[in-house]
Amino acid sequence: MKTHLHTSHQGLLLSLILCLLLDSTVAAQQSPRVSETKPSDSSSEAGRDSDAKQERRVVRIIGDTKLDVRQWPLIGKPDAKYVFVEMFDYTCPHCRDLHHELDTVLKNFGDDLAVITLQVPLNATCNVQVGSTESQHRDACEIANLAVTVWRLEPRKYHEYHDWLFKPAQARTSADARKRAIEIVGEERMEKMLATGVPQKFIASHVKLYAKAGAGSIPKILFPNITLVGNVGSDRLAATIEQQLKTP
Repeated sequence: MKTHLHTSHQGLLLSLILCLLLDSTVAAQQSPRVSETKPSDSSSEAGRDSDAKQERRVVRIIGDTKLDVRQWPLIGKPDAKYVFVEMFDYTCPHCRDLHHELDTVLKNFGDDLAVITLQVPLNATCNVQVGSTESQHRDACEIANLAVTVWRLEPRKYHEYHDWLFKPAQARTSADARKRAIEIVGEERMEKMLATGVPQKFIASHVKLYAKAGAGSIPKILFPNITLVGNVGSDRLAATIEQQLKTP
């Protein structure tokens, strides 16, 4: 009888340990990684191929902060020669202007250039660094969440969606952004992803990095040793990319 109870207790303890390990693994897969070097698979229900199994690529910004290229919203190829980080808001006019300049730079560099795109909504609802929300940024949080959702579910179509959001002279509404996201990923998949809270966690992480970068004005272009603020123009940006990211 004593042996039976001892064995039962061992089985119960083993089950609890396995559950805790499983919960920890799931949590790790659902959160973006900052300043870490251990491999992780942040893939969601679709679209990652074998990226997580490939060689990791880490970029450094804001001193010692390191971002895994494959774990954050990316435009371009993860093995590009040059990778830098952009902080922006889809409802920000200056960010829209910079986007068009960036588009020129991306075309000129081709596959040699990639950008980690960190949405930083200028809306106090999801950005604690914002004191008050101007009317033009009313839909910023929802649009940012939709963009991360598209990236998570259909990474190959993220660049298209990102460009579409910035294309018109005036910011897209959240209703329009939602409709377009549904066309790309499907309504059921979109709602399921949003319900997990994963996109919101990414935006919260973007905001923390924004605070670490000094908050204030956006857009910001972040390199290992300097940060450019505002629409700096395609020529200066191209020169800075080559100067800051050139390989030995």
